[in-house]
Amino acid sequence: MPPEIAVTLLAGGEDFTQRPTNAMPSPNSPNSEFVRSRGCTRLSFAAEAEGTTLTAHKMGRDGRGRARRNRAKQASDCVCASISDTDYREMNAKPSQSSRVDPTPAQRKRLYAANAMRCCVCKRGHVGLHLHHIDGDNSNTIDSNLAVLCTEDHDAHHRPRSYPRHLDLPAEKILEKKISWEAFVVEAKKPKPDIVATVTAYGTSELVHSMQLVFQRRNGAIEFVCSYHLLDGNLDRMTTNLTQEVSEIGPNIPVVLIDSPMPVEHCPCCGTGYSRTLDKVHAAKLTDANWSTHSITAIYVNPDQPSLAISIGYCDETLYSGTLHLCAGTHLHYRCDYYDERVAVAAKPSVRAQATRIVGKVVREFETAHLRIGTGPNNNPVIIEDLNLPSCWEKLAGRRRR
Repeated sequence: MPPEIAVTLLAGGEDFTQRPTNAMPSPNSPNSEFVRSRGCTRLSFAAEAEGTTLTAHKMGRDGRGRARRNRAKQASDCVCASISDTDYREMNAKPSQSSRVDPTPAQRKRLYAANAMRCCVCKRGHVGLHLHHIDGDNSNTIDSNLAVLCTEDHDAHHRPRSYPRHLDLPAEKILEKKISWEAFVVEAKKPKPDIVATVTAYGTSELVHSMQLVFQRRNGAIEFVCSYHLLDGNLDRMTTNLTQEVSEIGPNIPVVLIDSPMPVEHCPCCGTGYSRTLDKVHAAKLTDANWSTHSITAIYVNPDQPSLAISIGYCDETLYSGTLHLCAGTHLHYRCDYYDERVAVAAKPSVRAQATRIVGKVVREFETAHLRIGTGPNNNPVIIEDLNLPSCWEKLAGRRRR
């Protein structure tokens, strides 16, 4: 029971409602009841009609008000003979939480599993996780309205000013992240997922200072990136953490390791480091079971000019395009979707043999199921068995040499 203190209760009917709250009577007023208690100061109440609302003003011994005190708490701690026990409980009652519906244990387990025990925004695992009501209605506790967030991102959504880097985390973006991540996890758990994990080591052959793990879809879209630094542990520990990361997301995800340490490159606009990903052809080759039967390499040889075109197709989709031509009679210039290379023409072997070598390297790299070579009219080429380049390759090169 709260301690009793001296209370002045204004009483007296309808004219009481006309009294301004700062017109407080003295304890000696005939219209007031003054109750004293041990070791107390005076506390005056100004009430509205029918005593439905009470506002407390605590007074010092010298009669001056201490307005900075928590007035609502002071009122709830007072006991007055004219206030019933029911009124007292109503005054101290907390806001009703009856509309809130908490997720069931089975629902929590299901959603955590659907998100691979990770935050759908930052993708971090082994951290505290919350279930967040995306639309803000805590009674709408259905799976589609619950996003798995780490404590930081959950707090960032509700207190954006405390986390400037998360000012762009509204409900719409959380929903977008949830849908994308849960779809990614479903794909990652398949026996042949349409996902590739690319590992790049940075530094030199003598010292690898960091590693980066990139989870990407077959079309090259990056889902999320994990970085490991020598400050977090030695090379063995980085490798262990990296392997654990892949196994937790999807044990059947193919992992591609760049064969040598790379230098760190930064974006000139924002200064962040570039992430290396696998091209669409290699990603399809690693992830699709039908690559060995449905992929095709098509080569078109220009019959009149020293040039040719290469394309890689898979299931009616062109994944790769490249061209090769003799440039100024001195260089073989190969340009594709991913790089541009100029190779000086050597005296031996023949120019056609050197060009054929470049084409063969591309064909062997992608190992498609079928190879088609055509020449003649561009709109209706004639299929030929072998890559036989026309003599114009040699003639142009011979004129330049003279």
